[in-house]
Amino acid sequence: MRPAGNLDERTIAGLLSLIGDQLSPALDLLIVDLTNLTTLGPDGVRALLRMARELGDANVGLALVAPDSVVESALDEAGVRSLFEFHATIDDALDVP
Repeated sequence: MRPAGNLDERTIAGLLSLIGDQLSPALDLLIVDLTNLTTLGPDGVRALLRMARELGDANVGLALVAPDSVVESALDEAGVRSLFEFHATIDDALDVP
């Protein structure tokens, strides 16, 4: 998945719906590429937390591709950065054992 622009209250529902559509017994990892995200507000942080919780409940791992500081800074400010696995590229995320 590659959301772009702003992840806020207006875009959360669509993102969570797409994620729900991706869940299947065969899925063990969902990689979300946040490279093109320009803003991550408090609603976006809550959406990422909800996504992580729903994926965890389905035994699906979550890897975030976020090479710039927008996402990491927002999660740092919210005190939840350590809950997420970050990678510089999609290939890096795929290489994790």
